[in-house]
Amino acid sequence: MKILFVNQTGEMYGSEIGLLVLLGKPRPVDFSAILVSPKGKFVEATRHLIDAHEELEFGGYGWLKRPDWQLKFVLKFMAIIRRHNPDVVVINYEGNVPLLVIGSRLMRRPVIRMLKREVRSLTSSAIGYQMSATDRWSFLNSNGVICISKTVEQQLRDALNVGAEFPATTIYDAQEIPNFPASEIAARRAELGIADDELAVGLFARLHPVKGIENLIKAAPVIAKEFPQARFMIVGDADPSSTSAYKDELHEMARKSGIGEKFIWTNYVSDPVKVMATCDLVVHPTRAEGYGRVIVEAWSVGRAIVASDIDGTGEIIHASGGGLLHEVDDYETMARHVIQLLRDPQQRAELAALGTNWTRENCNPEHYRAQFVERVAQFASYPASKQAL
Repeated sequence: MKILFVNQTGEMYGSEIGLLVLLGKPRPVDFSAILVSPKGKFVEATRHLIDAHEELEFGGYGWLKRPDWQLKFVLKFMAIIRRHNPDVVVINYEGNVPLLVIGSRLMRRPVIRMLKREVRSLTSSAIGYQMSATDRWSFLNSNGVICISKTVEQQLRDALNVGAEFPATTIYDAQEIPNFPASEIAARRAELGIADDELAVGLFARLHPVKGIENLIKAAPVIAKEFPQARFMIVGDADPSSTSAYKDELHEMARKSGIGEKFIWTNYVSDPVKVMATCDLVVHPTRAEGYGRVIVEAWSVGRAIVASDIDGTGEIIHASGGGLLHEVDDYETMARHVIQLLRDPQQRAELAALGTNWTRENCNPEHYRAQFVERVAQFASYPASKQAL
């Protein structure tokens, strides 16, 4: 089976990391891949795992504002399909999805959506994911939807007002269980400036308001009062979709906290799991999350989690028992949970073991590929919805 994967960014965010695991180590034998995306780190990482790459630039133009751009985009995409003649088109994330569905259907190719975000309005975080009419149309005109979590799948069914007959399923993203020698972890800690007697609390996220990064900065002085040897590592760079001012605000907030010297800022790293292994504990105070790749990555290296109890994040932590949960933006409870686990290494290890076992059972890369191929083949055989093109 030849699959044409479409990805709106060439960078390495959580969605791209999940797709990278699907595509390689070892390279699958039951499907071949064509990648359509802008240039970037993700393209370079997949170069040896795909048969070809086609560059396509995505945009945020409204349907009526730039109809010329919309038409050119669809025609370019149809030309790509014509060149490679794939059996199915798989849209890995968001970005001009209705246009991609139109192009696929005009070329008579089945199209599968991979839904990796929430489908609801987040009034608490002032970030809206309310489904638009065009997005609803694109779901109903797809042959099937692979959701990142059961929570997201249910949100989708509720938003579309459809029942069990609608072709949607949940497959948790794959995650390998690495084995880093203690000497390698110690060397990396030294590179990061973390002393042997210090306790590292890590946060891994793109620097975007939805990730709630300021909650760790607010909690840090409370934690440091109990554990003066604590360090706070924030791993991630500014999100292209947000302004660089947010990154500056975070740095200024840390400076004013009175413990600015305890923060470690790494910007983007190509090996986040290896950096997670240097932490004693990982926090994830996100305000929205369809799944929480950071969480399973932390579990894969045996680290417990303190996280906000939100949708996909809450789903997998409740299912596994691999961490402690707090309400969104409740940094005081978050601080208490961090202090509790730093005080109790045995509880920390027990929670981490539960999370690692859940990851091993639910995110095995080979099992993920098998489920993915089975579902894509199944959905591709279904007709798209009765909606008219």
